Amino acid sequence: MGTASLFGFTQNYELLLWIAIALASALLIARTTTHKIFLHGIFSGIGMGLSNAMVQIAFFSLYVQHNPHAASELEHFTDTFSPQWFLLITSPFVGGIYGSLVGALSVAASKFHHPK
Repeated sequence: MGTASLFGFTQNYELLLWIAIALASALLIARTTTHKIFLHGIFSGIGMGLSNAMVQIAFFSLYVQHNPHAASELEHFTDTFSPQWFLLITSPFVGGIYGSLVGALSVAASKFHHPK
């Protein structure tokens, strides 16, 4: 997602893509994990949030060039933080929320898909 967002491919479909990734991750976790399924989902969500933010921070000029809406939203935080710091600081929290969704979906999927 981070790489696709750099070039503006996710602008209109980002929410749908994140939902698809959450569902695929939940199925993978449910099929391969037998214990602490929810915790695996939380850690995977935090990892996805951090990795997405790292890609956007590392290539920030490219990201804002192809995502003008996101660039204008990030400008609101330039008084307090630089946009890159804002992305870095918020990514674990956003990832944790996303991870909770992945964890809940993983627990639900584990009721139907058991590890082989």
